[in-house]
Amino acid sequence: MSFSLFSPLGFAAGLVALAGVLYLLQRLRVRHREVDVATTLFWHEAVHEARARVLVQRFRHPWAYALVLAIAALLWSAVGAPERRGAGAHRYLFALDASAAMSRDGHVEGALARLRELLDEVPRDAREVVLCGAYPATLLAPGEEALLLDERLAQLADDEALLPEAAPPSVLRVLEAAARSDARPTTALVLSAAPLDAERLALLPASFEVRRVAYAPTAAAAPSTGVTALGIAEARSGAWDRVDVLVEVAADGVEPPAPNLAVDGAPVAQALTRRALGPGLAQFVVRDLPARGGTLRAQLPLGSSPAFVASAALVLPDREPLRVALAPGLAPLLGEALASDPALRLVEEGAEVVVRRADDALGAGLPALVVTTRDAAPAFRVRYAGDDDAEEVLRQAMGALALDQIDTTALAEESAAAIELAVEPGDAREVGVWEELLGPAYDLRDSRAFPLFLAGSLRWLAARAELVPWIAAGETPIAARVLTKGPDVRLEPLGAAAVLPWSGPYVTADGARLEASVLARDAVLAGAPAEDAYDDAPGAASDPVTWLLLAALALLVFEWRQVRTGRMP
Repeated sequence: MSFSLFSPLGFAAGLVALAGVLYLLQRLRVRHREVDVATTLFWHEAVHEARARVLVQRFRHPWAYALVLAIAALLWSAVGAPERRGAGAHRYLFALDASAAMSRDGHVEGALARLRELLDEVPRDAREVVLCGAYPATLLAPGEEALLLDERLAQLADDEALLPEAAPPSVLRVLEAAARSDARPTTALVLSAAPLDAERLALLPASFEVRRVAYAPTAAAAPSTGVTALGIAEARSGAWDRVDVLVEVAADGVEPPAPNLAVDGAPVAQALTRRALGPGLAQFVVRDLPARGGTLRAQLPLGSSPAFVASAALVLPDREPLRVALAPGLAPLLGEALASDPALRLVEEGAEVVVRRADDALGAGLPALVVTTRDAAPAFRVRYAGDDDAEEVLRQAMGALALDQIDTTALAEESAAAIELAVEPGDAREVGVWEELLGPAYDLRDSRAFPLFLAGSLRWLAARAELVPWIAAGETPIAARVLTKGPDVRLEPLGAAAVLPWSGPYVTADGARLEASVLARDAVLAGAPAEDAYDDAPGAASDPVTWLLLAALALLVFEWRQVRTGRMP
């Protein structure tokens, strides 16, 4: 057993002090003096004045001293707020869902009320409460008082981190991380409206038990609807400047309504095509939506659903044709291939990218596709601007420029030379390729990889953003080094990609706009847990303080009876 308020040394020192004080008091006795009084009217005053307490040399009544010392020791132990350490071998983890799955009225309040009931039924040093939102947060660490729970929840409200958060369910991620971090036998008690994936739960260790806690929402359930998918794809018609849109809508107990689509607030004129997927689930498709870089938003009637569930948004790509300036001497070599690409427009002025030879001054300072000679440079050369890591640029270039699609082995055999790729820093982006490889002696221009290489190179040179099919908060990795959400939130991922934790607009370091949405069926179709619910106390833990006080009271009653019967002075 340990104490919350005292260290072992402090407890021992206090106990020694109590024993010493009681020892001195035990040695005090009353010394009587004879006083003559003239009348009994002054009897009480004379008795009071004649009583004197003095120390005697002989220790009296050792059993009475032992009994008083035992009572004082029990009370001193109760003051120290003892805790049972024997329960530390087992851990109780309370996972309180704070995601969009708890967005229905009364769910958070009902789960908190049930949590407060359970906290007193587990050993304080063996319990932990984790808030499962976009980022897990510890509300109660082992050994902390339950009163701190409401204080920290109030602090979250003061910081405007109101519950629930506009984030997808994260309970499973928290449970998986907890199972990896501690090998002790654990009972995880989940307070969430979202269903738990049985396949992922089966991968947890056998010593990690997951049980759901039943709670009663404080408000009546109402039908919930939400957008569970929003994505775009290349237009099936083949139009470069248009995209196709898919919207999935889920509804709990009602027919899924059709969403209202708008781009930067202007309603979409294209018709919606509906396709039912089953009870409470439907998809809507829009064809040939102009891709001009606006923000597409799908909005449902709110009803009982919060805004971050009943709507979703996505920033459309800017599919304006890429303006390319072609050096006249290269027109016979590349003119036909460039003109056949609907994403490109050959211009003489205002070009974004130029295609030229190494000794040509066309578009000085602009990103360029440079046709080099065999003796002057490697077969393929990528030059990048800035302080990017060369290995990272090389990895990206292999995919962005479709270099991994080119049969370099065949080219090396035909040219009897090594086909190499060089990556180096420079003042502007540049992609170089041997002119000999583009000639009739080699089959590079006739291969299926060449259009991909040409289109990918020009888009990489112009730094045009790739089409992002969808962005789901908490799920879709975004290759951006720095992202900001409003004036106070700045995300700097350690790796090459970041996952946007909340729904809403973001801006990358280079000014590109992004929009993330919840897009989680669990957040729409969630309900109060009715199956596999855990209603019993997870391990009734009697409070040691209560037992100490009862023991002290019993000894006091025993002492009183001994005094009343004359067996103890």
